[in-house]
Amino acid sequence: CWLIGADTHSLQNMGMIGTAIREFGMPPGPGGIQTHPFRVHFLRRALSALDGILSEIADEEGRRVGNHEFCVGRVLSLADLFLVPQVRNAIGAGIDVELEFPNVDRVWKHCLTLEPIISTLEECGGIVQPAIASPRL
Repeated sequence: CWLIGADTHSLQNMGMIGTAIREFGMPPGPGGIQTHPFRVHFLRRALSALDGILSEIADEEGRRVGNHEFCVGRVLSLADLFLVPQVRNAIGAGIDVELEFPNVDRVWKHCLTLEPIISTLEECGGIVQPAIASPRL
């Protein structure tokens, strides 16, 4: 949870990136805010670290319980709820999560079978975040 909540989420905030571009001279990037290199860099960094952590957890839990569809344990936890929006951000940024982060992808795909997550994603515009107009660039 901390890897995403403290180290990643804040760096995915479209308003923060828009402000950095507008007020602090950060170059706008070729693909707009959703695919801005700054955002993509920190998404990849976090998902890479998380993929390694999930691999270690799956190895440990696999020996004990034979099930590693969630981030930790056999039930949905905050870690899974933190993971889902960042994978959604990554997909929207053009990152091939399945190819680059197989352990993250495994948990993501399992989460997509859960009704509360499916309905929440539908309420928020779908699996991929709808394109957002750049905030006052």
